[in-house]
Amino acid sequence: MDPMKLISLLSSIFILLFIFIAFFSLLFSSGESISKFGLRFLTSAEWDPNTGRFGALPAIAGTAITTAISVLIASIIGIGTAVYISGGYSPYWVRRVVNPLIDSLAAVPSVVIGLWGLLFLSPLLESAYSLISSSLGFIPIFGGPARGVSLMTASIILSIMIIPTIASLSSSAIEMVPIELKEGARALGATRWETLRIVTLPYASSYIASSILLAIARAMGETMAVTMVIGNSHDIPRSLFQPGCTITSVIASEFLEATSSLYLSSLMELGLILLAISLLVNIVAVLIRRGFYARA
Repeated sequence: MDPMKLISLLSSIFILLFIFIAFFSLLFSSGESISKFGLRFLTSAEWDPNTGRFGALPAIAGTAITTAISVLIASIIGIGTAVYISGGYSPYWVRRVVNPLIDSLAAVPSVVIGLWGLLFLSPLLESAYSLISSSLGFIPIFGGPARGVSLMTASIILSIMIIPTIASLSSSAIEMVPIELKEGARALGATRWETLRIVTLPYASSYIASSILLAIARAMGETMAVTMVIGNSHDIPRSLFQPGCTITSVIASEFLEATSSLYLSSLMELGLILLAISLLVNIVAVLIRRGFYARA
């Protein structure tokens, strides 16, 4: 067998084995929680280590809310940046400057972004939240007392962290669109915008969608930055401007405090839920990306 093929095969087996071991290790470790709470663990909002009652609903809801908002913000900025850089709108020197900046943003440690969010961004946003709440407080998601450490701040921090993923992959997808298709559209009288809208973006749409799914997986798995700015409250979130929690923030902030086996098992079950969702999202992203390459 070709040495490179052998190395690739062994690497693939190792990765699959690692995922298999991780999944069943979490499944085994969360056995006590699964046997006691069953499906009620997913629907219960109670999290009380003193009485041994645990429910994942606030953490799941917080994860879903922060991921959805952050991906929405990052998709708008990331795809817009990719279109500007690779869609023929920017001069060459701008691309030479912006591309390294995007790569540099991806390399910033999450704990540094979390510190910046906690010490600088949160106090700044608290004033903005108060203004929004005073004007739009009749809308439930904007009501209640506004806090700097909140679901919205965590969402903004997450969006900053996943913009490079969407921007870089979307830019690559736009650049991979065959030049013949774009030139054909221009030859038929289409403007630059019409070419982008009718030819470029539809052709690259599956790869852009896979970049968004990969960003979703990254957002769900982010820990330190979110833990520092979300407030870590186990209440069901009623407003975007109030503290909440995510699966990762609960595990990170409470793992060392888990003094009972049931408490530790419940945290492990949270990890199992997150792993299962992340694997599903990544599998879908890979399948979509394969469809793009098949067309290319």
